[in-house]
This record gives sequence, C-alpha cells and structure tokens, in this order.
Amino acid sequence: MRYPPPLERVSKTSYRIPAWPEGQYLLRMAAVAPEEVTAAIGAVCFESDNPAVHTLLVEIAGIIPAPEAREIAAREIAWLEKQRSLFTLYPRKAAALVTHLISEGEVDTALRFTKTILQVRAPEPRKPGKPIELEDGTTYTYRPSPEPEGKMDPVWSQVFRSKVIPPLALAAGPQLIADLAENLNAAVAIHCSNHVDDGDDYSTIWRQFIDHGSHYGTLDETVSAMTDTIKVVLEHEPGSQAMIVESLAHYKWPIFARLSAFTLKIASQVDKEVLAGFVSDPSRFANPSANPEFRELLAEKAADLPPESLKSILQRIDQGPDLKAYEYHLTHRVRGEDVDAVKVSIIGQWKLDWLHPLASVLSDGRKAELEQLRKKFHPSERPFRMRGGALQTQSPSDLDSFKAMSVPEILKYLKDWVPPTTGLPFERPSRSGFGRTLSQWVSDNPQQATEMINQFLTTDLDPTYITSVLDALSALLKDDREFDVYAAAKAARWVAERTDALAVLEGGDNWDQATWNWAHMSAARFMTDLMLQTERLDLRRAEELFETVRALCFVPRPTAEDEVEYKKQASRYASFALNTPRPVGVEAMMRYGRWIKLATPEKDFKRELLNPVFAVLEQKLNAAEEPCGCCSGNGRHAVPAAGMA
Repeated sequence: MRYPPPLERVSKTSYRIPAWPEGQYLLRMAAVAPEEVTAAIGAVCFESDNPAVHTLLVEIAGIIPAPEAREIAAREIAWLEKQRSLFTLYPRKAAALVTHLISEGEVDTALRFTKTILQVRAPEPRKPGKPIELEDGTTYTYRPSPEPEGKMDPVWSQVFRSKVIPPLALAAGPQLIADLAENLNAAVAIHCSNHVDDGDDYSTIWRQFIDHGSHYGTLDETVSAMTDTIKVVLEHEPGSQAMIVESLAHYKWPIFARLSAFTLKIASQVDKEVLAGFVSDPSRFANPSANPEFRELLAEKAADLPPESLKSILQRIDQGPDLKAYEYHLTHRVRGEDVDAVKVSIIGQWKLDWLHPLASVLSDGRKAELEQLRKKFHPSERPFRMRGGALQTQSPSDLDSFKAMSVPEILKYLKDWVPPTTGLPFERPSRSGFGRTLSQWVSDNPQQATEMINQFLTTDLDPTYITSVLDALSALLKDDREFDVYAAAKAARWVAERTDALAVLEGGDNWDQATWNWAHMSAARFMTDLMLQTERLDLRRAEELFETVRALCFVPRPTAEDEVEYKKQASRYASFALNTPRPVGVEAMMRYGRWIKLATPEKDFKRELLNPVFAVLEQKLNAAEEPCGCCSGNGRHAVPAAGMA
C-alpha cells in the first residue's frame, strides 16, 4: 500500500505509467472505511513520480469526509506546487475534489488547491532576438512575447474551471477574485517581459473581446477564469461591483481596467457611485482603442452617469488628445507639409470616438458637434479577425445606425451601397465589414431578424449579407434566447435551391469577396448545428427540416474539379470533406436521422420513418453518382423528387 510503483522510462522521449492496484482497492474502500483508507496512504505515496498514483489520491479524497479529504488535499497541494505539467486525467478528478471540499465546508483548502493548480510559470528561455533598425536610426532587438505556461493544457483548464469556479465563486468570491487576479498579473507580466513599453499589455490583440477568447492558450485561460468568476459573483451578489473593481485596481496592466469596465457594463443595476469613480479618471481617455469595454460601458450606462461625472468627461474630451503620443508617427511617417492637417484629423477622430458612445445623453449643442464629426469621420470599431490572420474589415455603418433604420431601409442601403475603390484594401469600408455590422444587428434581436429574414432572400443582395445572417444565427443556437429556427431553416433551403454556388461574381471586394458558395456553407453549418439543439425542435414539423437538409445534400460544391485541386496536397484532403457544403449537408442529414430516432417515442418508432433519410444517404454512397455525377449541365445539381411520405 505504502510503496506505489514509480514511473518507468522506456526511452529518452517516452514513459510507461504502471497501474497501482492497491490504490484501486483503496478507492473502492474509501466510502466504506475512510479513516482506515487515509491511514493506509503513506507519505511516500505523495512523493511518487507516477501520475496514476496522484490521480487515484485526489479521486479518493473526493469521496471521503472532510477531515480526511482535507489531509490528502493539503499533501497533494505540496506535490502540485512542484509540478510543471499534469497527467490528462488529473484535472477532472481534481475538479471533483475541489467541489467535494466546498460541499464539506473546506473552502480554504479548495481555494488553495485551485490557486496552485491554476498557477502559471514562464517558459524556457528562447534564443536572443535580432536587432532591427528603426526609422529614426535607432535599433531595437525584437524578441517575441513569451507565452505563460500552466500545469494543464488549455482544454483541460477549461474543464477544470467550468466545474470549479461556479461553486467556489459562491463560497468565497472575494478571495477567488484576488487569487485569480494575482495569477493573471503573473501571466501578463510573463507575456510582456520582452516589451520595451512596460505600461501596455497589448491585450486588445491577444484578448480582443473580454467575454470570450480566441487563442485558447494559458494566457487566454487566466482571463476566462476571471470573467467566469465575475459573472457568478455579480449574479448572486449585485452589490459586489465595488469589491471587484477595487481588487482589479491593484494592478497596472490595461487588461485589469478592461475587466473593471466589463464588470460595470454587465451589471444589471450598476452602482452609480462606483461607475462615477471609475469613468472620472482622466487617464482612461488617453486612447479610444486601448479599452473597448470602457467605450461600451459609456454607451450602455450613459444614462446612469451623475451630471458632474458627465460634465468632467466632456471637459476632458474638449481638451483633446495628447499629441505627444503621436509624435513618432507625425515625425517619421507624415510629410512635413501634411503635419498640421493630420493633427486636425487625429483630434477630430479622437473626439468623435469619445462623443459617439455618449450620444444618448448629449445636449443639442453637443449632438450638433457630434454630427459634424460624423460627416468627416467614422466612429472607430473593434478590429475583426479574418480567416487565417489579423486583417480587419471596416464597416461603412455602425450598429446604432442599423438599429435606427427599418428593415426595408436596411435592404435598400445594402443594395445601393458600393464599396469605394480608393485607399488601401484593408482600410477602406467593405461588404465584409458591412456583414459584421449586420451580424451584430441579428445578435442583438434574433427574433426580429428571423421574422424579417424572408426579405433578405433575394439575389439582388450580395451573398455576404445572407451569409452573415445565417452565421450569426448559428452562433446563437447555443444561447438561451428564442428565435424562429424554422424561418432560418427555410432561408437555408432558399440558399441551397435558389442560388448558384458556381457563379463567378464580378466587382465588389476582390480581396474578401463572398460568393454564393459561402452562403451554401453557412446554410449547411446552420443545419448541422441546429440538429443538435433538440430542445428547439418540434417533431411535428420534421418535414420542413427534412426538405432543407435534403436540399443541402445536393448543392454543387465540391465539384470534381474541386476534388482534383484538393487532392494535390494530402494535408488538404481532410479539409475537403469537412469544409465544403455538400459533405456538411450530408452530416446534417445523418444528424436529422438521429434526431428522428431519439425524439420519436419508442412505442411509435418504425424503421420506415427513416426511409427518406436512408434513400438520400444511399444515393450519396453510390460512387457512380456522388463523385460529382449529380451535377447537371447547367451548373446546378439535379435534386431527385422525394418527400417524407
């Protein structure tokens, strides 16, 4: 019992993890004789280098009562502090132990265990960077920003925090926030250790949106742990805003100010005193793009600002930006004769970006000033990450303007608007930028969007727009907000049956031009996602869904030519099946059949109910037809007549 087997090295790069049969026996006996089991675990067990041993130890501790569980957990914490990485099964068992400790009243031990397992560290040092000569003649040695490392891979960290943070935030919210803030500060300090500017963390690049990340790394996870905790604490203790903001104010990095703005923004009833104190700090107005959540906070809570706070904000805006921050740009990247004009442009854009979120509470005189600025500039928006890179798309209209228009007005605007042809492609307004604003409009009111979706079903509109609508609705399927999924499914069927994915569109945004094939893909993705959201589906309306899914099984892409192109690179062939519309449509059909089987009461189910599904799938498996043989001479797929009957 007291001497578990050690980890065995098989080669320089591989190990064997022996089982611990005695530990399995202790696990089976833990619920029956917890004191005896605890006594049987010797100190050497906690020093073992075998990860299977420690997985069993936390599993045992997750079963036995508080005193013994606390003892094992405390000794595991000492082991955890020395570890650089954990066995893949460990985080799930550790999460069960933490929730067990909380239920047993051992909150302090649960906090210490959580703090230790989430602790970050600096990676191994990299090679020194190479010097780069700057425009002013000086040199700068560029070194990439190191990524902090955790004891768990991000995927396991997500599993751990999803199970642990809700109960721990309820049991010890203030201390959990303090611990997570300390860990986040360490992670950001590691990430910024090579930066010349130690006041900026560049978090708007690596964490574009506070509420959700996109890099899925350890640094992202430290922020997600904070946002998860803030949401739970705010929901159950609305008056905790001051505590959260005060805890975050101890740290200098901009990510903490963004988290504070996020906290006040999502609060159902904002604490006006805390809000006034937070927004009245003049330093927050240095750079409109440095804290997107702060601008969103001003827009959403403008009506809650005390008059004296609004007055001080407007006085700060009147002072304008500190042009010293633009000195390098003005000196080295602007022609001498253009400097004054560029300064005027910088000041005007800066004032617009700060007045714009306050539009709802401005006086008539201020609104007139804002309107004049809008005629010259566009309010800055967050950059939108395109496929495979950090290219941003600019929208010619903001969300507020969209909301002010009726659907017919929006449609007319979309039809009439023509992208400009001057300026750099990535800086000028584009249809893809327009599509992003349209997606935001759909996300804000999905029910209204599905009620009006039929009006978007016309080939007079660029494919970008219905693609954006369907993508936004797909993202909302996992949300708890209601909208008419059958109207969206009908739109997906229209896309599949009434638009030509093989058509080549002329003009438009050549660098990022959506085609009807994009719309087909979005329609197929919507239906595959929908067929997993069974709580939104009604078996009585199955035929409506079948007709849409069936249509997507016969869209023209991929063609035989597409297949030849994909086969040129073996690494792309899997992508051929996963990321082209027709295979995704077939996947939707299989999910549809699964739904029919599971949703039909067992006493009423007959195999014949799935005959239409089998008929389509058999046709798809027919090699004589499916290599692209169902593509007819006019460039469209011939869809055989069939129904649910």
